[in-house]
Amino acid sequence: MKRTRFFQTIIGLQVFFFWIAATPVNAQTPTLTNCYESIYQQRLAQDSAIYYYTRGLNNALNNLINNPNPTPQSNPTLIIPVVVHIMHGTGEAVGTGRNISYAQILSQINKLNANFANDTVLMGQSGQYGVNTDIQFCLAKIPMGPGGWSDPNYPGVMRYATTSTVLNHIYDNAGTGAQQLLAITHPNTSFFPFANYLNIWTVDNINNNVVLGYAPTPILNAFPLDGIVIDVRVFGDNTVNNNNFNLLTQYDAGTVLAHEAGHYLNLMHTFQGGCVGDNQTNCQTQGDFICDTPPSAATPGSCGPANSCTDALPAYNFIDAPDNLNDYMSYADDNCLNTFTFGQGQRMYAYLQNFRMVLVSNTNLALTGVAGGNSCIPSLLLADINSPGLSCVNTPVNFSTNTGVGFSAVSWLWQFP
Repeated sequence: MKRTRFFQTIIGLQVFFFWIAATPVNAQTPTLTNCYESIYQQRLAQDSAIYYYTRGLNNALNNLINNPNPTPQSNPTLIIPVVVHIMHGTGEAVGTGRNISYAQILSQINKLNANFANDTVLMGQSGQYGVNTDIQFCLAKIPMGPGGWSDPNYPGVMRYATTSTVLNHIYDNAGTGAQQLLAITHPNTSFFPFANYLNIWTVDNINNNVVLGYAPTPILNAFPLDGIVIDVRVFGDNTVNNNNFNLLTQYDAGTVLAHEAGHYLNLMHTFQGGCVGDNQTNCQTQGDFICDTPPSAATPGSCGPANSCTDALPAYNFIDAPDNLNDYMSYADDNCLNTFTFGQGQRMYAYLQNFRMVLVSNTNLALTGVAGGNSCIPSLLLADINSPGLSCVNTPVNFSTNTGVGFSAVSWLWQFP
């Protein structure tokens, strides 16, 4: 109860994490070499409320990870409903310019799921420490707010013809660009609520081709937008099916979105804080708060190898481990990235179960159309069995079918021995 009150008192704060590209030599080939981590560190140093929020949240997550709920999950895979908002220029037909095709969108969602499932076949590579996170993403089938999808044949996607001011997205602390997006896609709070959908916006560029994507830390209200904003030129996967989407060469494998989804689920960069969190006594309280991601002082754009810190972590038998440049939360190129570690998976899973409960609830899966029909998971149905107490032979037991919100089966047959 005390922890709950603590979180309530600090709602309204915002911590930011970004995937940033250095100023490009030309606009088509930016390279990732740094980020706005310094802004985050400045805000931690300057605002005690943000500092205590971050520390309290991390302590809560560590407690949940170290003392997991012993009750087994009926469906261990958590499903996140997704809506993709495509911002494009006036007159751009579907499949041209910024108004990307449904095939390109599907290629990105499929790659995101492969990344989170550690599906080495679809990823085309494998990492030594990669795991299945038991988290998956599904394009929603039912829209909340608008009367329907932009094209009912292609659910989960909304398309908006807009101006260059919106397409050339600006991130700033005031949320100027975010407010411009929300004025179009979320005219009121009933449209695609943040609690019910992972909202993803694609734009032409961010901060004049410097930023490839960003995801504000969730559950806080100071920044108006909750979700992921991403450059359309890194949204898609050209590594399968002979795809030839208009993507930046270094980032054509669809892993930038995995990085941003990690931030959305409360992961930090592997190089957070540099060479801290380097032993078993501080790895959950410093750096990226993960004990099986070796600390890193470097943010290289290449695949390495590198060993920028000295560490002694139990996950590596207390032997100094090299930087894991295959980790999605590093800044290596797309063709290097293939790993969410077990510890990162634990943190994201705990975050979803305890701080985004509505998003992955059975009720929400039904409301967004993710459960049932031809969607991502089978129809849901539970039975209620009630008895007055100890049941003996010939004692009546009340059996009924729960068909309320959250249960998506439309027909069923119960059989008894």
